[in-house]
Amino acid sequence: MCVLRASGTTFDPDEFERSPSMLFPRVYRKGEPRGSGSKRVNDRSGLTVDVSDASWADLPAQIADAERFLENLEADLRRLVAFPGVEGVCLDFPVDLKQRWVQSHVFPASLVRAAGALGIDLELSLYVPAHPEPKADDRESGASAVMHADQLVAAIQQAFADVEYPGDWCLRGSNEGDEPFRVESEFKGKSDRYSLDPAFLDSSPAGFATALYFFSHEAFRFYLPAYLIADVGGQLRRTDPVHALTHGLTDRDRVTRINPRRYGARTTFESSSHRLSVFDVPQAAAIIEYLKFRRVSCEFQRNAIDQALANFWRGRVGVTRRSGDDARPEGEA
Repeated sequence: MCVLRASGTTFDPDEFERSPSMLFPRVYRKGEPRGSGSKRVNDRSGLTVDVSDASWADLPAQIADAERFLENLEADLRRLVAFPGVEGVCLDFPVDLKQRWVQSHVFPASLVRAAGALGIDLELSLYVPAHPEPKADDRESGASAVMHADQLVAAIQQAFADVEYPGDWCLRGSNEGDEPFRVESEFKGKSDRYSLDPAFLDSSPAGFATALYFFSHEAFRFYLPAYLIADVGGQLRRTDPVHALTHGLTDRDRVTRINPRRYGARTTFESSSHRLSVFDVPQAAAIIEYLKFRRVSCEFQRNAIDQALANFWRGRVGVTRRSGDDARPEGEA
């Protein structure tokens, strides 16, 4: 649903509400927690107004509602834009991310003119949808039945239950550049991985969202389940555990050298395999289930997932047959 947002570091939304208005906003205040149980606080005050109840899949309906909203409440909106302390007002249109190579949306000129005349910005927010439960026709490429989300979360937690915090001294995996040291600083002392805010995981370090690539091997093994569970719940927008678990495992990576001048004959596949070899059989099995689960909704990553499963992950758990629901570890009757 489309919403109107207004905010500012010195804006007093309670004072704005005291004057008669047809906006009926929800307000938030500087210094208050951003959400229930969140450790992060608002760095500004603001308000949110519902503009459209049309679904995220129906952008044209959201736009039509927004145009009527701008026309019917012009006086209130002008007062809001000019209210002391307001630093910005925008109409935010949420849209489901289709996970294709290109996704384009157009705002009609009539909406742009109406919003611009009032000093209101237009924002399009793309959201990765919560991963759908698998359908029968999604169970292809010889994959066995895909777990449901709650089963997968339980499997991940069980597989990684015995992995201990590696210690503050063993968090970064490199001494090169700033990001490893930022990772070390931000994760230092965070020994309860499941208490970490998904928003923190999705942005660390320092908004770069690259922590998974700069952890030490020990820290990668410790924190990965928190990332997987957050992703299963659709709470990650920028950080991509799928890429971290499939990069470097394609057929082409077997013959692609990383940097011959520095690492000689070492290939991308060998480097990725070494990094991912820290996971034992139960953990690798849980990762396989996660990749199968994500394969359902990650159309553009399916080829990478399929190659990673065939070239590395299934071998880690001793699966000798790539296809068929009866694939099982070696030696199992």
